[in-house]
Amino acid sequence: MIYETGAQAYPIVNFEYLIINPSKITSSDTALAVRTFIEWAISSTGGATADNLSAVGFVPLPTNVIPLVNTAVAQITG
Repeated sequence: MIYETGAQAYPIVNFEYLIINPSKITSSDTALAVRTFIEWAISSTGGATADNLSAVGFVPLPTNVIPLVNTAVAQITG
């Protein structure tokens, strides 16, 4: 599966996860900081710029995944 060819293929077999239990975040300041970081990290104008991603050989999240992440991030309220 490594270095498969094709437009939809990834060059690596690896998944990156960020697991957050919103019920464990009791501070609204911490919740805001976590939301802000995640929003920045997935933003094409923040951490997920083409330059940043290409520097480490990553690709952006699929556009259909971003709304799902945003929905999950909105649940982090503290």
